[in-house]
Amino acid sequence: HDCKLERSLITKYLHFIHGIMIIARIGEFSKDSIKSYFDLGCGNGLITAQIGKYFNLSKENIFGGDVFNSNNPQITFVSIDENQSTIDLGDQSVHLITCLVTLHHIPNIEKF
Repeated sequence: HDCKLERSLITKYLHFIHGIMIIARIGEFSKDSIKSYFDLGCGNGLITAQIGKYFNLSKENIFGGDVFNSNNPQITFVSIDENQSTIDLGDQSVHLITCLVTLHHIPNIEKF
């Protein structure tokens, strides 16, 4: 039981560090060039919200999609079915898309 908890904490820590590394690379983009953002597999939306904040985006321009509902008030959540091949954002297009530690969870990646 303690071993499972330890593995879970280590995994969460590694995901967090990976997110920080991605944010560092995102800093190479001009802040003015990104007007909207979508994070596929956003989880709880914490990293998604921070990336959006970095680009000075409002909630209406920060989209996070996942199979589990995120109640994060800082992002616009988009429900994702793991078998769907398109994501409907209405009339919105996005300038930046991230997919952090997610692709291995998608069963039919070739359709995506």
